[in-house]
Amino acid sequence: MHVRIQNAAAPKWRPLVGAALLFIAGACRTAPDSLPSGRGLLVPAAQEPRSEESFAAPAWKDGDTFEFVRGSTVRLRYRVEAAEDGGWNLVDVDKGTRLALDRDLGQLGERESDGDWRVRFDPVDPSFAWPLWSGKQWTGEFVRRADGDREVLLLASYRCGPVEWIDVPAGRVRAIQVWRTLSLAGAEGVPDFVSLLWYAPEFGTFARRLESGLLTELSAALRQEAGVPAPEAQ
Repeated sequence: MHVRIQNAAAPKWRPLVGAALLFIAGACRTAPDSLPSGRGLLVPAAQEPRSEESFAAPAWKDGDTFEFVRGSTVRLRYRVEAAEDGGWNLVDVDKGTRLALDRDLGQLGERESDGDWRVRFDPVDPSFAWPLWSGKQWTGEFVRRADGDREVLLLASYRCGPVEWIDVPAGRVRAIQVWRTLSLAGAEGVPDFVSLLWYAPEFGTFARRLESGLLTELSAALRQEAGVPAPEAQ
């Protein structure tokens, strides 16, 4: 048995890797061939919520499915798959590629359908630092590694904005803004790239994301009930 939140049309989502990373990687022509791992998640020590409202990590389950519409035309569908290390994979239902996440939903990279890495973030791009609250800030330092590309040290700075009501194809929902600024560590003359997502606790994922000029919105969430086997993807 499963719980369906809003009906949706068919599939296809481009993972959070994004065009900005590809641009920044191409812009760095003097990077060494091999770099040590980045420092990962960096959270300032003195931070307190501005209000009593905060949001814990979602309780994903194997088989949860999220459907999106990107750029008003592209249909995306991702299925949650539990990983052996306690993290998660977001499986593109159509292509079979996997966005690998740690247990806190930080991005580890993207795998091909055969399991080989297409791109890795060493050690992790920490997309979230739970709990979230308005005003919270954190940073991720990681190396992007991909066959055929130079390795680059990247810095992703995150900041939570206000909580607001938004309307998406999946329905009207309260969501907290999460701003992300991506930059090439220690480089000058390379532009920063800014993206914005709205994390919706009700759905357990983002309800809206603006990246590289394209808007991606949640059209449906299919969540599994505890102790019930996940249905097979169609």
